[in-house]
Amino acid sequence: MHRYGGGAGLPGTVEATRFLGTRVRCVVATAAGRVEATLPFGSEVPGLGEEVICAWQPQHASLTARP
Repeated sequence: MHRYGGGAGLPGTVEATRFLGTRVRCVVATAAGRVEATLPFGSEVPGLGEEVICAWQPQHASLTARP
């Protein structure tokens, strides 16, 4: 995830962040729905309402259905 400035990826707005010990979970609202990204502790964490680009390597992706 990186700050909005164009580039390849899924643009969205940070709705929530949650510190989980060694990781930080970010919830991002996108045109395709909500995306939850887990960042390693020590990563630069975007602020609430900040526009970001979500991008990842295919082998690092997982899909979870939410009701």
